[in-house]
Amino acid sequence: MRRALVAALALVVALSCAAAARPAATFVLRGHGWGHGLGLAQYGAYGYAREDGRGYRWILDHYYPGTTVGPAGVARIRVLLVQGAGSLSIGSGAAFKVVDANGRRFTLSAGTHVLQPNMRIRTANGRRRTLVSPARFERGDALLRLGGARYRGALSVRRRSGRLAAVNSVGLEQYIRGVVAWEMPASWHPEALKAQAVIARTFGLVSRKRGTWFDVYDDTRSQVYGGVRAEDPRTNAAVRATRGEVVRSGGALAWTFYHSTSGGKTAARADEWGPPAVSYLVSVPDAHDRISPHHNWGPSDAEDDCPNAGRDCVWTAGALKRALGGRAPSSIRDFIVSARNGSSRVARVRLSGPPGAKSISGGELRTLLGLRSTWFSIGVLRLTGGGTITKGERRVLHVLVRNLRGAKLQRKVGTGAWTDVRAVTGREDVRVRPGVTTLYRLRSRAAATRAVRVAVTPQPRFSATQSADALTGVAAPGEAVQVQRQGGDGEWVTVAVALAQDDGAWRASLPVVPGTYRAYVSSAAGVGTSPALTVAGA
Repeated sequence: MRRALVAALALVVALSCAAAARPAATFVLRGHGWGHGLGLAQYGAYGYAREDGRGYRWILDHYYPGTTVGPAGVARIRVLLVQGAGSLSIGSGAAFKVVDANGRRFTLSAGTHVLQPNMRIRTANGRRRTLVSPARFERGDALLRLGGARYRGALSVRRRSGRLAAVNSVGLEQYIRGVVAWEMPASWHPEALKAQAVIARTFGLVSRKRGTWFDVYDDTRSQVYGGVRAEDPRTNAAVRATRGEVVRSGGALAWTFYHSTSGGKTAARADEWGPPAVSYLVSVPDAHDRISPHHNWGPSDAEDDCPNAGRDCVWTAGALKRALGGRAPSSIRDFIVSARNGSSRVARVRLSGPPGAKSISGGELRTLLGLRSTWFSIGVLRLTGGGTITKGERRVLHVLVRNLRGAKLQRKVGTGAWTDVRAVTGREDVRVRPGVTTLYRLRSRAAATRAVRVAVTPQPRFSATQSADALTGVAAPGEAVQVQRQGGDGEWVTVAVALAQDDGAWRASLPVVPGTYRAYVSSAAGVGTSPALTVAGA
């Protein structure tokens, strides 16, 4: 049993040492902008229109240099609204028509009709018909509705793998009316709205899918489209003022990527997404980007910029590992930007720790952590050096502070408050000598590490000279000191007890016979023993 207890104690000690060896590391990300950074920055365009009085064509030329504005040459576009549905509710405020793939045309009564994958529907004369997929629903004197939302143009429904999909076939200008107000606030300057209308029209056409039954999605995979419910008189006016206009480069439609906030300058396509370079998708300054609430992001602002973090853009080493999974080392000890591209965005980061370093691209990291952009910096707080010391000894705490201001080493005893030890910067070794078990942490204005524990155990000592009728020594004031003698079987047996006085001195009266003695203390501060004292025979 004793051997089992000793083995268990040894295991506990080994685990405690391993825990103390792990660093208390916290990583803070701060950045600029929201989005991929390519092409028109919406807040910047708003600023150029509002602050500088720039017209929409100047704005387009600034963000897509070397391009021209020309006619679209396309009249209609097909927008995927729903796919994989078990049923669809299609209706109108007036009678409407449906034409199936065999060319059969039926009149449907006003109201809502629920279409199941069997494609059966009740016509206005009360008869049930089975439509051949795909079926096209055409409006009468009122707009069509899908799931309660109204759409201009026609709705096409097809059966795919036992489920239903719906597409809105609509005029290009009507499509843009359903896009602009959901991509840019309708209250913004009219010239910014015009710029948005032109690039939305262009992007809708240039991003069309080829060789399939629809052209674009109704969400961020293409552009956000809401049909009639997305329209606003102000954005409709911008669409009318730019009717049919698109951005072209060398006669071809330009890829008019756009985003919310650049952070101060846009990104070149080759920098952000790799080759090939595109002549008009280059990095340009964005003088008015500061009007955006996302010009700077991180833990110092009011918004939750990093929804995947434990706190706003603050990760402990453990939380970062959980977010990155196998893309990170098993234990993350450091996290740095290892390369930036020509647009100031992060090209790669490096995560260090056992069993070795790993590298991730800035774009992949943005996706994994839910960052607003790839233009960011990494702040680091790391503290190591916890463990157990004997009272009176010093302990060296290893500190790393990078890219964070106002960092301080703090300590806490028991349930007390955290108090500052001193300011720290860079990489430092800080020597501490706590009198009792103490917690330490690093704290900056933005974040703090978890606590590192330095456990303090008492160590009583014998005096240099002893007498025949007592043993004396020193210990912490008020501690009860047990004087123990080692028996022939190796066991320690208590033979006297003494109380340490205010000055730490203690005296235990006992007949001092030859043998091996030690002083033993067990208190709230821990367990401590003195070096062995051997008393020889006369």
